[in-house]
Amino acid sequence: MDPIVHFEIPVNDLDKAREFYGSNFGWKLEYWKMPDGSVYVGVHTTPVDEKTRMPLQPGRINGGIMKKNDSV
Repeated sequence: MDPIVHFEIPVNDLDKAREFYGSNFGWKLEYWKMPDGSVYVGVHTTPVDEKTRMPLQPGRINGGIMKKNDSV
């Protein structure tokens, strides 16, 4: 089986989710404006290489939080 390399969490409220995951798990979260105007919250659970944005430690993963889309 291939390893998990990224995760995404769909939420109703980005601000509440950012506060919850940041304060309870100590994750570094940052808002990223997407080309279509939507907002994606990048999640860093582990330190990353600033150039590649990839985790510095092998086997560690990062992910994102996005607003739920009711049409999916």
